[in-house]
Amino acid sequence: MIVKEVGGILGEGQGRGVVLAGDMNSPEGDDAHKILTAPGSLLRDARADVPPEKRYGHQNTFSGFGNRDEVPQRIDFVFAAEMGEGGGKEASWAITNYSVLENKFDDEIYSSDHRPVVVDLFLS
Repeated sequence: MIVKEVGGILGEGQGRGVVLAGDMNSPEGDDAHKILTAPGSLLRDARADVPPEKRYGHQNTFSGFGNRDEVPQRIDFVFAAEMGEGGGKEASWAITNYSVLENKFDDEIYSSDHRPVVVDLFLS
């Protein structure tokens, strides 16, 4: 449904790009992530576009407040889609940085059980 909607928005010329971000409750490799990034989908995982030396912070976005019963994992994503000249995933924008920030600070209080994901996107 999401892949179809993104394709419709871009295919109808309603925009140059689409950003989809949020808690997908599904780690990379699960069906939801595979569907969103499969061939035929215009969406791409922003983290995959950024070389490791340009990534900052944690790898996992879900911390479970540090509870031993909760498995830390990456379930929060930023996906980018654009209609390239050939109708494919060609990049007319650059994703230059990817960061997963802290969710617990000096006061030892968690702001959330998820860490914020920050991506720098430059549309040309």
